[in-house]
Amino acid sequence: MKIAQKAWLALLLASLLLAPASAYMGKQLARGPVDSFTLTDQSGENYTFGTDTEGVVVVTFMFTRCPDVCPVLTQKLVEVEAEMTEEERDDVTFLSISVDPEYDSPEALKEYSERMGASWPHLTGSTEELEPVWESFGLVVQRNVIDMHVMDYQPGEASVTVVDTNNNSSQHMFQYDGWDATAFAAEQAGWSLDLDAGMIIGINGTESPDDWAWYWQLNLWNTTSEAWDVSGVGMNDVDALEMPHIAWMRSDTNRSLLPQPDVEMASSVTVQWSNNSTEVVNIEQFTGYHITQGAL
Repeated sequence: MKIAQKAWLALLLASLLLAPASAYMGKQLARGPVDSFTLTDQSGENYTFGTDTEGVVVVTFMFTRCPDVCPVLTQKLVEVEAEMTEEERDDVTFLSISVDPEYDSPEALKEYSERMGASWPHLTGSTEELEPVWESFGLVVQRNVIDMHVMDYQPGEASVTVVDTNNNSSQHMFQYDGWDATAFAAEQAGWSLDLDAGMIIGINGTESPDDWAWYWQLNLWNTTSEAWDVSGVGMNDVDALEMPHIAWMRSDTNRSLLPQPDVEMASSVTVQWSNNSTEVVNIEQFTGYHITQGAL
Protein backbone atom coordinates (compact mmCIF):
# COMPACT_ATOMS: atom_id res chain seq x y z
CA MET A 1 0.00 0.00 0.00
CA LYS A 2 1.34 3.45 -0.92
CA ILE A 3 1.09 6.29 1.58
CA ALA A 4 -0.25 9.57 0.23
CA GLN A 5 1.58 11.70 2.76
CA LYS A 6 5.18 12.69 2.08
CA ALA A 7 8.12 12.01 4.37
CA TRP A 8 11.13 14.25 4.60
CA LEU A 9 14.55 13.18 5.82
CA ALA A 10 15.40 15.55 8.69
CA LEU A 11 16.95 18.03 9.72
CA LEU A 12 14.35 20.85 9.35
CA LEU A 13 14.15 24.23 11.03
CA ALA A 14 11.01 24.95 13.00
CA SER A 15 10.19 28.03 10.97
CA LEU A 16 10.18 25.97 7.79
CA LEU A 17 8.23 22.93 8.93
CA LEU A 18 4.88 24.12 7.63
CA ALA A 19 6.18 26.15 4.71
CA PRO A 20 5.52 25.26 1.04
CA ALA A 21 8.11 23.09 -0.72
CA SER A 22 9.63 26.11 -2.45
CA ALA A 23 10.50 27.62 0.94
CA TYR A 24 12.75 24.76 2.11
CA MET A 25 16.49 25.23 2.11
CA GLY A 26 18.56 22.97 -0.12
CA LYS A 27 17.79 21.21 -3.37
CA GLN A 28 14.58 19.22 -3.61
CA LEU A 29 15.26 15.74 -4.98
CA ALA A 30 12.76 13.71 -6.97
CA ARG A 31 11.01 11.21 -4.69
CA GLY A 32 8.26 8.67 -4.94
CA PRO A 33 5.74 7.62 -2.31
CA VAL A 34 6.92 5.60 0.70
CA ASP A 35 5.52 2.12 1.29
CA SER A 36 3.73 1.38 4.53
CA PHE A 37 5.85 -0.52 7.04
CA THR A 38 5.58 -1.72 10.63
CA LEU A 39 8.51 -1.62 13.06
CA THR A 40 8.93 -1.77 16.85
CA ASP A 41 9.21 1.38 18.94
CA GLN A 42 11.21 1.98 22.13
CA SER A 43 8.32 0.71 24.25
CA GLY A 44 8.25 -2.62 22.41
CA GLU A 45 4.99 -1.75 20.62
CA ASN A 46 4.30 -2.04 16.89
CA TYR A 47 4.35 1.25 15.00
CA THR A 48 2.94 1.44 11.47
CA PHE A 49 4.03 4.18 9.11
CA GLY A 50 0.92 5.63 7.52
CA THR A 51 -1.52 4.42 10.15
CA ASP A 52 0.19 5.97 13.17
CA THR A 53 1.63 8.99 11.34
CA GLU A 54 -0.20 12.22 10.55
CA GLY A 55 0.54 15.29 8.44
CA VAL A 56 4.16 16.06 7.65
CA VAL A 57 6.53 13.28 8.72
CA VAL A 58 10.09 14.22 9.68
CA VAL A 59 12.30 11.12 9.53
CA THR A 60 15.87 10.79 10.73
CA PHE A 61 18.08 7.71 10.67
CA MET A 62 20.38 7.08 13.63
CA PHE A 63 22.05 4.51 15.85
CA THR A 64 22.50 4.73 19.60
CA ARG A 65 26.24 3.90 19.52
CA CYS A 66 26.88 6.88 17.24
CA PRO A 67 29.37 9.12 19.07
CA ASP A 68 28.88 12.35 17.16
CA VAL A 69 26.34 13.33 14.50
CA CYS A 70 23.34 11.28 15.74
CA PRO A 71 23.10 12.95 19.17
CA VAL A 72 23.51 16.33 17.48
CA LEU A 73 20.68 15.60 15.02
CA THR A 74 18.45 14.33 17.80
CA GLN A 75 19.14 17.36 19.97
CA LYS A 76 18.38 19.71 17.07
CA LEU A 77 15.05 17.97 16.49
CA VAL A 78 14.26 18.26 20.21
CA GLU A 79 14.90 22.00 19.92
CA VAL A 80 12.73 22.22 16.78
CA GLU A 81 9.85 20.43 18.50
CA ALA A 82 10.14 22.67 21.56
CA GLU A 83 9.82 25.80 19.41
CA MET A 84 6.68 24.60 17.62
CA THR A 85 3.21 25.68 18.63
CA GLU A 86 0.67 23.11 19.78
CA GLU A 87 -1.15 23.47 16.46
CA GLU A 88 2.05 22.84 14.52
CA ARG A 89 2.82 19.77 16.61
CA ASP A 90 -0.58 18.32 15.69
CA ASP A 91 0.40 18.52 12.02
CA VAL A 92 3.93 17.10 12.31
CA THR A 93 5.17 13.61 13.21
CA PHE A 94 8.80 12.97 14.14
CA LEU A 95 10.32 9.52 13.63
CA SER A 96 13.81 8.13 14.26
CA ILE A 97 14.72 4.84 12.59
CA SER A 98 17.74 2.75 13.55
CA VAL A 99 20.42 1.66 11.09
CA ASP A 100 21.99 -0.65 13.70
CA PRO A 101 19.34 -3.30 14.47
CA GLU A 102 21.83 -5.82 15.87
CA TYR A 103 22.53 -3.45 18.73
CA ASP A 104 19.54 -1.10 18.88
CA SER A 105 16.97 -3.08 20.83
CA PRO A 106 13.81 -1.33 22.08
CA GLU A 107 15.55 -1.07 25.46
CA ALA A 108 18.60 0.64 23.92
CA LEU A 109 16.35 3.06 22.02
CA LYS A 110 14.36 3.79 25.18
CA GLU A 111 17.52 4.67 27.10
CA TYR A 112 18.76 6.83 24.22
CA SER A 113 15.47 8.68 23.66
CA GLU A 114 14.99 9.37 27.37
CA ARG A 115 18.57 10.58 27.75
CA MET A 116 18.17 12.90 24.77
CA GLY A 117 14.72 14.10 25.85
CA ALA A 118 13.20 12.91 22.56
CA SER A 119 9.56 11.92 23.07
CA TRP A 120 8.75 10.71 19.56
CA PRO A 121 8.89 7.08 18.32
CA HIS A 122 12.32 5.53 17.84
CA LEU A 123 11.94 2.46 15.65
CA THR A 124 13.87 -0.75 15.19
CA GLY A 125 13.35 -4.28 13.96
CA SER A 126 15.25 -7.13 12.36
CA THR A 127 17.63 -6.45 9.50
CA GLU A 128 15.14 -8.14 7.18
CA GLU A 129 12.40 -5.77 8.35
CA LEU A 130 14.55 -2.66 8.12
CA GLU A 131 16.27 -3.22 4.77
CA PRO A 132 13.18 -2.41 2.64
CA VAL A 133 12.56 0.67 4.81
CA TRP A 134 16.11 1.92 4.25
CA GLU A 135 15.74 1.22 0.54
CA SER A 136 12.44 3.09 0.30
CA PHE A 137 14.18 6.19 1.66
CA GLY A 138 17.19 5.73 -0.64
CA LEU A 139 19.47 4.87 2.27
CA VAL A 140 22.48 2.54 1.92
CA VAL A 141 23.50 1.00 5.25
CA GLN A 142 26.92 -0.64 5.51
CA ARG A 143 27.45 -2.74 8.62
CA ASN A 144 31.24 -2.53 8.46
CA VAL A 145 31.16 1.27 8.25
CA ILE A 146 29.04 1.50 11.41
CA ASP A 147 31.30 -0.93 13.29
CA MET A 148 34.48 0.85 12.19
CA HIS A 149 32.95 4.21 13.09
CA VAL A 150 32.39 3.01 16.64
CA MET A 151 35.61 1.01 17.00
CA ASP A 152 37.85 3.81 15.73
CA TYR A 153 36.40 6.25 18.21
CA GLN A 154 38.92 7.09 20.95
CA PRO A 155 37.38 9.19 23.75
CA GLY A 156 40.80 10.08 25.14
CA GLU A 157 41.63 11.86 21.88
CA ALA A 158 38.29 13.63 21.48
CA SER A 159 37.93 17.37 21.58
CA VAL A 160 35.29 20.05 21.11
CA THR A 161 35.96 23.21 19.11
CA VAL A 162 33.97 26.33 19.94
CA VAL A 163 33.67 29.25 17.51
CA ASP A 164 32.40 32.47 19.09
CA THR A 165 30.47 35.30 17.47
CA ASN A 166 33.75 36.95 16.44
CA ASN A 167 34.84 33.77 14.60
CA ASN A 168 37.52 33.07 17.21
CA SER A 169 37.91 29.34 17.82
CA SER A 170 39.09 27.44 20.87
CA GLN A 171 39.67 23.71 21.21
CA HIS A 172 38.83 21.84 24.40
CA MET A 173 40.00 18.29 25.12
CA PHE A 174 37.57 15.75 26.52
CA GLN A 175 38.44 15.15 30.16
CA TYR A 176 36.45 12.53 32.02
CA ASP A 177 36.97 12.47 35.76
CA GLY A 178 35.18 10.91 38.70
CA TRP A 179 32.82 13.85 38.99
CA ASP A 180 31.83 13.63 35.31
CA ALA A 181 31.13 9.91 35.67
CA THR A 182 29.07 10.45 38.81
CA ALA A 183 27.14 13.40 37.34
CA PHE A 184 26.28 11.52 34.12
CA ALA A 185 25.11 8.51 36.15
CA ALA A 186 23.02 10.69 38.44
CA GLU A 187 21.40 12.39 35.46
CA GLN A 188 20.61 9.04 33.85
CA ALA A 189 19.30 7.43 37.05
CA GLY A 190 17.53 10.50 38.40
CA TRP A 191 19.64 10.74 41.56
CA SER A 192 20.13 14.02 43.37
CA LEU A 193 23.67 14.91 44.46
CA ASP A 194 24.55 17.13 47.42
CA LEU A 195 28.01 18.67 47.46
CA ASP A 196 30.00 20.60 50.03
CA ALA A 197 33.44 22.04 49.21
CA GLY A 198 33.67 19.80 46.17
CA MET A 199 32.84 16.64 48.12
CA ILE A 200 29.73 14.51 47.74
CA ILE A 201 27.95 14.51 51.09
CA GLY A 202 24.60 13.17 49.90
CA ILE A 203 23.18 10.95 47.17
CA ASN A 204 19.45 10.88 46.53
CA GLY A 205 18.69 12.36 49.94
CA THR A 206 20.98 10.08 51.95
CA GLU A 207 23.43 12.50 53.55
CA SER A 208 26.46 11.82 55.70
CA PRO A 209 25.96 12.96 59.33
CA ASP A 210 27.43 16.17 60.70
CA ASP A 211 29.70 14.23 63.08
CA TRP A 212 31.19 12.29 60.13
CA ALA A 213 30.36 8.95 61.73
CA TRP A 214 30.37 7.84 58.12
CA TYR A 215 30.86 9.53 54.77
CA TRP A 216 30.32 8.74 51.10
CA GLN A 217 33.45 6.86 50.10
CA LEU A 218 34.75 6.68 46.52
CA ASN A 219 36.01 3.31 45.28
CA LEU A 220 37.73 2.39 42.01
CA TRP A 221 37.67 -0.96 40.23
CA ASN A 222 41.17 -2.43 40.00
CA THR A 223 41.33 -4.46 36.79
CA THR A 224 44.55 -6.16 37.87
CA SER A 225 43.33 -7.50 41.20
CA GLU A 226 39.70 -7.55 40.03
CA ALA A 227 38.62 -5.91 43.26
CA TRP A 228 37.35 -2.57 44.52
CA ASP A 229 39.96 -0.27 46.09
CA VAL A 230 39.37 2.89 48.09
CA SER A 231 40.35 5.87 45.94
CA GLY A 232 43.46 7.64 47.14
CA VAL A 233 42.42 10.89 45.45
CA GLY A 234 39.30 13.02 45.25
CA MET A 235 36.72 12.47 42.52
CA ASN A 236 37.96 15.45 40.49
CA ASP A 237 41.43 13.89 40.34
CA VAL A 238 40.27 10.45 39.17
CA ASP A 239 41.06 9.82 35.50
CA ALA A 240 37.85 8.00 34.65
CA LEU A 241 39.13 7.07 31.20
CA GLU A 242 41.87 5.03 32.87
CA MET A 243 39.68 3.97 35.82
CA PRO A 244 36.21 3.98 34.24
CA HIS A 245 34.34 1.97 36.88
CA ILE A 246 33.68 3.73 40.16
CA ALA A 247 31.49 3.05 43.18
CA TRP A 248 30.09 5.09 46.05
CA MET A 249 29.31 3.53 49.41
CA ARG A 250 28.99 4.48 53.05
CA SER A 251 32.41 4.31 54.69
CA ASP A 252 31.01 2.11 57.47
CA THR A 253 29.65 -0.64 55.20
CA ASN A 254 31.13 -3.80 53.71
CA ARG A 255 32.97 -3.23 50.42
CA SER A 256 32.70 -6.91 49.52
CA LEU A 257 29.00 -6.35 48.85
CA LEU A 258 29.80 -4.17 45.84
CA PRO A 259 29.12 -6.11 42.61
CA GLN A 260 31.77 -6.59 39.97
CA PRO A 261 31.28 -4.06 37.14
CA ASP A 262 30.68 -5.00 33.53
CA VAL A 263 34.10 -4.15 32.10
CA GLU A 264 32.69 -4.21 28.57
CA MET A 265 30.97 -0.92 29.34
CA ALA A 266 32.74 2.35 28.57
CA SER A 267 32.06 3.47 32.13
CA SER A 268 29.90 2.59 35.12
CA VAL A 269 28.92 4.02 38.48
CA THR A 270 27.69 1.83 41.33
CA VAL A 271 25.99 3.12 44.48
CA GLN A 272 25.61 0.94 47.55
CA TRP A 273 22.70 2.28 49.58
CA SER A 274 22.28 2.26 53.35
CA ASN A 275 20.29 -1.00 53.23
CA ASN A 276 23.22 -2.63 51.34
CA SER A 277 21.26 -2.82 48.08
CA THR A 278 23.14 -1.59 45.03
CA GLU A 279 22.26 0.32 41.88
CA VAL A 280 24.46 0.34 38.78
CA VAL A 281 24.38 2.84 35.92
CA ASN A 282 26.29 1.83 32.78
CA ILE A 283 27.46 4.03 29.92
CA GLU A 284 27.83 1.67 27.00
CA GLN A 285 29.41 4.16 24.60
CA PHE A 286 30.42 7.79 24.94
CA THR A 287 28.31 10.08 22.78
CA GLY A 288 28.65 13.62 21.54
CA TYR A 289 26.69 14.70 24.60
CA HIS A 290 29.26 13.15 26.96
CA ILE A 291 32.14 14.60 24.94
CA THR A 292 30.68 18.11 24.96
CA GLN A 293 29.88 18.04 28.68
CA GLY A 294 33.31 16.63 29.51
CA ALA A 295 35.17 19.15 27.37
CA LEU A 296 33.40 22.40 28.22
